[in-house]
Amino acid sequence: MVQGKRLAKIEKLRQLNAVDFIFVAYLLGVVLIMVLLGWGHKYFNQVVLTHIVFTAIILVFAYYVGPGSNPALKFIRAWYPILLLIYLYSESGLINNILLNAPLDPIYIALDKFIFHCEPAMVLPVKFNNRFLIEFFHFSYFTYYLYLPVIGGILYFKDKQFFEEFLFAISLTLLSCYLLFIFFPATGPIPLRQGLYYGFFTSLMDLIYYLDTPGGAFPSSHVAAAVVCMVMVLRKERILGLVLIPFVTSLIVATIYCRYHYVVDAIAGIIYGALMILLCNFLYKRMASYFVTVHGFKG
Repeated sequence: MVQGKRLAKIEKLRQLNAVDFIFVAYLLGVVLIMVLLGWGHKYFNQVVLTHIVFTAIILVFAYYVGPGSNPALKFIRAWYPILLLIYLYSESGLINNILLNAPLDPIYIALDKFIFHCEPAMVLPVKFNNRFLIEFFHFSYFTYYLYLPVIGGILYFKDKQFFEEFLFAISLTLLSCYLLFIFFPATGPIPLRQGLYYGFFTSLMDLIYYLDTPGGAFPSSHVAAAVVCMVMVLRKERILGLVLIPFVTSLIVATIYCRYHYVVDAIAGIIYGALMILLCNFLYKRMASYFVTVHGFKG
């Protein structure tokens, strides 16, 4: 009888979904990295403690929030990854010196010069410097922050099962980028933006990046996630996906024009996004078939 109750409790954790699983894997994986490589690091205690707390919260939600639970709790359960992704991105900038003390920007600058015989991020905003382009490309870059809440919201209310698959792909793409940022930090040309741009969306992006922690430039997670988002939406909501194509295209150009990334960062982001689509297709079906999701269906 006691053994049966224990098995029943363990079985309840199958209410974890594929998204929960990759977050728990990332959180505990970073704890392991800190223990092995970052012992005594300035942020060691903060990272280990917060990751253990976040993991515990995810497991508690998986255990207690099921198909028949309060709709508000189910909504929080479904959407917590977005807030956690924001936090974990900032955190990656705090611990990206556990392996390398200096950013790898000289390598990426050299690659840009080798391929293009110049630094496009330095040339484009100077050669094509006018108010319209400055505002347009900063607006294009800003739209990235609307992809998850707006497109995710549309998918959540239309098709919760596909929303979970969509969120899985975006989350795995960003979390794996964060791991790369931790081990291979790069600042990008952001420090060279000062005095070159002006306008409403420029000021808005400056405010966002004022709260940023540098070090996450290669590959461009903005580009990778935008590509994944566009391809995923094209599969399910073709019209919305077609609308996204010009937005994603202008965002990719904006990463360079607005001096957030080197060209090789953007190219790497496109390639990385394409590879993540293939990987997520393979992983999600296998993982979701095991877990009983909070929405009450099998993946």
